[in-house]
Amino acid sequence: MRASSPASTGGRLYGAPGDDIDVGWWRITPDGSYCRAWNVFDGRRERCFVVNRDGETFDLQVRDRWGTVSLHRTAGNPEHY
Repeated sequence: MRASSPASTGGRLYGAPGDDIDVGWWRITPDGSYCRAWNVFDGRRERCFVVNRDGETFDLQVRDRWGTVSLHRTAGNPEHY
């Protein structure tokens, strides 16, 4: 997954897990939540997350479901973007 406009409060998402490709959008709400929607992967449904950061680990807690997604940022460019 790659996000455009990293310094803004919103932008486009590009994802290609496996053989699938999708685009979507993301935004930061006034209360600081990260919201995103994929056109195909999730049927354009907006999902918002509360984000907690510990160093380079980001825990995204879904607002309308149970569960947390953990992402870890690493140095380098493994996807060759």
